[in-house]
Amino acid sequence: MFNGLARIDDFKAYSQQLKNAMLLYDSFIRHLKSIQRINPTNPDLSVNPLASYIKILGNADCYGQVYEVLYSLDSEGPLPPNQFIYTSVFHVLASRPTVDTPTFRRADTRTLWARVVKTSKKNPNLVIDAPLVTAAIFALARGQTVDHEIGFQIARDFFGLGSPGAQSAASPLALSSQALSAVLRLCNASSNFDLCISFFTEVKRRPQKIGGVDIVDRLHVEEVLRAHQAMNVATSGYQSLQTLEWALRQGSQSSKEKMNLQTSTFHLVLKTCWHSADWSSAIRTFDLMTGYHSHDFMDGAVKEQPRVDRCRRGRTPTAETMSSLVRTAYATRNYANIRQCLRMVDYLDLDTLLSQVPGNPEGPVAVKNQHFYAVKLAQGLVEMVEYVLAGKKGQNFPADLERWKILLERAKTELRLSGEAALVPTLQRNVSPLVINNRENQTGGMSINPLT
Repeated sequence: MFNGLARIDDFKAYSQQLKNAMLLYDSFIRHLKSIQRINPTNPDLSVNPLASYIKILGNADCYGQVYEVLYSLDSEGPLPPNQFIYTSVFHVLASRPTVDTPTFRRADTRTLWARVVKTSKKNPNLVIDAPLVTAAIFALARGQTVDHEIGFQIARDFFGLGSPGAQSAASPLALSSQALSAVLRLCNASSNFDLCISFFTEVKRRPQKIGGVDIVDRLHVEEVLRAHQAMNVATSGYQSLQTLEWALRQGSQSSKEKMNLQTSTFHLVLKTCWHSADWSSAIRTFDLMTGYHSHDFMDGAVKEQPRVDRCRRGRTPTAETMSSLVRTAYATRNYANIRQCLRMVDYLDLDTLLSQVPGNPEGPVAVKNQHFYAVKLAQGLVEMVEYVLAGKKGQNFPADLERWKILLERAKTELRLSGEAALVPTLQRNVSPLVINNRENQTGGMSINPLT
């Protein structure tokens, strides 16, 4: 019954179920005491069900009661907290509020871990296993520098993952997929981005019996991509691309369904390429993501109908995709890169990019994200086209220039309609009648003042 109630993630709409869980807890405690009076050695004496009850209290934000349950258990005897109880408490600590409360302090995590270690030395029945260690690292990653240091010590002592040159554990626990997620998150939470990349590389070389390349999944890859993005060095874009290509090769194996990369994975790489102004890595990522051949948009190689590799199951480019590409091309200040990017946006149809909502079209998060990236795309296009128009080299492609001027006007209109025009100082207030009429058609004929 506790397991079933623990499936409720948010008890705000299930107050009666929370009351039922608390009544069930009271009944269970009376049941244990009754058994203990009759037969203190009865094998039915077990606190394991309370692990699910602690999860219920955490989901209901009843953090003070979590500690009441934990400290109500015997320190010795047949009913002390075991690894299941401690693991559940660490999971609650890992999902705790970001702000300290009187009953829920950041120091609680390291205090609890110290208690686990001390108790395990006295009580051989308390086994510090991989799930317990993993939950502790997740919780410590939410803390401060002192918590992070303890987390890295745990990763070294129990999983054999130490900083380069550090002595690792002689017989580490087998590293699970969840444990690797905890360690990589700890690295990024503590700004040890190079260590995140180092651990990931080490795991790919480790023997399978202690957790090797087979445990790696998409979430690990994305954590490493975030580390590359945060480091923001000249080679970050290229290194992110290499990580992406490795993950794609792993995913091509039939046993690697968990390496099924999402659009979000590619977007992480594209943003890193923008920060690194790495156009070649950006368009390679775009090709891998969509199946298009971006070469077909280059000067001297332009095709009316660019090639598409259907076997890649291409993902549809969105405003987020193209906003990263636009900003990457502009960051290079290279006219050839900018022209190539403008042809790509023109071919993909700017109206479609600015209006489509990926995922659930009715979801408020999807709509908000679409608006944000549509504005970013429009801003980038205004800057990029005006840069081309102002340069002498941009005048060598008259046929393209006419189309790019239309893109410019459409982008300006998008910024005016979204109220973001002030973010582009050079933005002129005039709008072509053709663009306004097009926008009126999209809004069902309703007249829109582009200056509002």
